[in-house]
Amino acid sequence: MDYVTSRMDIDLKCEYLVNSYRDIILIPSEANVTSVYVEIDKKDKAGKRKVHRLINKKSHGFLPEQKAIEIGLYFEELEYERLKSEFPSSSYQVIHRYPLIDSSIQRLNQNNISCDIDVKCVEVKAISVSEETPFNLTLRQWDSRVWCRRHRIPYEIVVYYHFRYQVISRFIIKLGDKLKRKPSGYFCSLA
Repeated sequence: MDYVTSRMDIDLKCEYLVNSYRDIILIPSEANVTSVYVEIDKKDKAGKRKVHRLINKKSHGFLPEQKAIEIGLYFEELEYERLKSEFPSSSYQVIHRYPLIDSSIQRLNQNNISCDIDVKCVEVKAISVSEETPFNLTLRQWDSRVWCRRHRIPYEIVVYYHFRYQVISRFIIKLGDKLKRKPSGYFCSLA
């Protein structure tokens, strides 16, 4: 109510995202901004700076060519920072594997466990579409989830649905949640 009342007689530039099950309207959140694109552009610039700092720090200047890799890395870093605050460093070591593929934890490495962050095994997916869109798991990621379930090791898939660098929603698929997959690959959605 306060949002609408304070913006009466003001034209706002919004983004309308059409999805198969539910459409989304992104509106400006800041009081003095009338265009959602101002906010989105700010988030894009901040996200790109963050990713480029991370890439330069950990990859010795290697910059990925695909924008999808940059955005995926951005959301991995968001989740890594969230997990670091959730698990105090005195008790747990939270490890973002980037740019490495294999874990530095011997048991996970020996069993070829694939994930992005080790403290519990966390695989991060960044999907630039609606919440109903399936996401891709590699065969190694699928097998890692199965192995972790069998050995009672926490394995979560954290899915960020986003528009550019703007988070639309985030949800966690726990180890006990069932996934359905299509035979053509490992495009997954909650069952």
